Amino acid sequence: MNNLAIIPNLSNMPTQQVVEYFLSRESSAGTAKTYGGAIRGFFVWSTKDLRDVSPFDAIEYNSYLKGVDSPATIQRKISTLTRFFAFAMNCGLVTANPFVVVKQRKVPNRVAEKFLVSEEIDRLLVALRQKEEKRYIFGLILAATGMRISEARNLCWCDFIEAPDGSILVNLLRKGNEYQLLPLRSDVWKEVQAFMDRPINQFDKAPLFLNYYGDLISDNGLRNWISEAAQKAGITKVCTPHVLRHSFATHSLANGADLRNVQAYLNHKSIKTTEAYLHATNMKVGEFMPINVKHAAN
Repeated sequence: MNNLAIIPNLSNMPTQQVVEYFLSRESSAGTAKTYGGAIRGFFVWSTKDLRDVSPFDAIEYNSYLKGVDSPATIQRKISTLTRFFAFAMNCGLVTANPFVVVKQRKVPNRVAEKFLVSEEIDRLLVALRQKEEKRYIFGLILAATGMRISEARNLCWCDFIEAPDGSILVNLLRKGNEYQLLPLRSDVWKEVQAFMDRPINQFDKAPLFLNYYGDLISDNGLRNWISEAAQKAGITKVCTPHVLRHSFATHSLANGADLRNVQAYLNHKSIKTTEAYLHATNMKVGEFMPINVKHAAN
């Protein structure tokens, strides 16, 4: 949250406007959308002004959710509402947070279970390369870095920078509209460089991933690349770009990468998000992803 000193007077605002102001303070559009769905859903159910919501309403809503949502979804929604009402308390709109009384069971960690083993990653990359070189490069970058789909989608040639020691860094636009220099494995870089077939140029804004019409491909288009290749490779698990991100985190930690280094590499705000994957020891991050860049085209 930003400094509360800049918050305008919300005392006379209706609930809907307070909710929209709260959401506008989130730097990530995706987070704002997720929070918005959870908060608006509650007020559609309750029909009350936020100032009139009681602990009993919170408990009743939690009971209602048990009939329509999974435990993980309920936990996310209640957590979001707890955060919203904490904001309302700080603004003087309510005297107590009604959602702090809601007790929830600990949800099993399902995040870390959604990953591909190294043999599946290899088969996926082979299938991507057999279809099209740019699809292979997309999958390789995801598997080797754990980038989010939006981060990889927006990559341009000028985002690749050669460091004084000859290593390659990616100037990555991350969640929250912040830039981060991300080291890239040398073997992965050779594949990317061969695909682009041009020297590094900080002024070359050519995107890496275009559709058949020469436009920047959509997120759904990239998801289709992965799902189609997974089907061709005989992978029965649900396979998405985000599963490759989970795979990067899981394998990096399992092979000895430092937890906080992985947190920084993946751009996780909280160490708890990274802890969902495994605890680990102090070593380099990107070297541990078990991928083979020598994938035959046939």
